[in-house]
Amino acid sequence: GMVSFDVGASVETVSEPVWRASLPAGEGEAARLLEDLEAKLAATQAALPAAEGGIDEVVHQKRMVAEGVSFAVPTLTPAEQTLWQLMRELEGEDEVVHYGMVEDGLAAAQQQWSAMANWLEQTLGHYTYVETEVGGQWIGRTTVAWQGDFQTYWSDERMSGEMDLHLRTLRVALSSRNTLLQTISLAAASAAKISLALSMGPAGAIQALPAAWKYINQVRQAWSAHQQVVKENE
Repeated sequence: GMVSFDVGASVETVSEPVWRASLPAGEGEAARLLEDLEAKLAATQAALPAAEGGIDEVVHQKRMVAEGVSFAVPTLTPAEQTLWQLMRELEGEDEVVHYGMVEDGLAAAQQQWSAMANWLEQTLGHYTYVETEVGGQWIGRTTVAWQGDFQTYWSDERMSGEMDLHLRTLRVALSSRNTLLQTISLAAASAAKISLALSMGPAGAIQALPAAWKYINQVRQAWSAHQQVVKENE
């Protein structure tokens, strides 16, 4: 099964993006897929406070170095190490050596943020359309307006259990959207902290946004990987 956020619809044509869940046939298997999605979403939500704390720690350490209190690179997590190097690049330092691969660099972070910004422009400015398919058959689609109004369209061939799957899909989609908004808010606040720590001036927060976004995503991925290990060991 697959859940995706893409453009288009399988029933009536709409111009806005559609959050589509293509679930496998069989209520048990479909429910397990949604359970996995809910677990991944919970891991993302749990990662946000950790990411915020990590930003504060790196900014603090950077200020200590700048003030001459410390001259050594502090002990940091891999994600924090990447952020540290990105901040050095933002300062204009040459010969920055990254702890990871080339994709850890500022240019890659800027490309990542640019792609996300383009996606956000296409999606967050519109209504949310949430659509569920089970075994390749369309079950229902719900339109959610920004003010919270809902309107659901059902297939004539739907079954009660499949209706429950669509409502569960709707909850996952809305929670995912809210988590994305929280992540964007955290990235903006983190970019402002980075800009202030580096004395980058009025436009500094915008310049630092790709670095903050990349760091938060690395923390999120680490949390998700940790949760997967925990689940496998249960």
